[in-house]
Amino acid sequence: MSKALPSCTLRATADGEACANLKVATAQAESLKIQNAALAQHNDVLELRRIEVEKVKAERWDGKLPENIYAGAPIPFLDVGKTK
Repeated sequence: MSKALPSCTLRATADGEACANLKVATAQAESLKIQNAALAQHNDVLELRRIEVEKVKAERWDGKLPENIYAGAPIPFLDVGKTK
């Protein structure tokens, strides 16, 4: 037979969990602010990441074009747009 915990114990547990969740959310929000500020000052970081993604896509490509293309399916072509 299990004993019911007193309501004050349950309340303290809930308050502790709520406080912990609030601290985690606050830390995540602060981290996002710092990341956004860094990206705003260094726009080249986004361009570098885009280039890295295109490089990985090129390295993984087996040289074959898709045999079947279905309506709405993404076409896996590399971005070979104009260079700056």
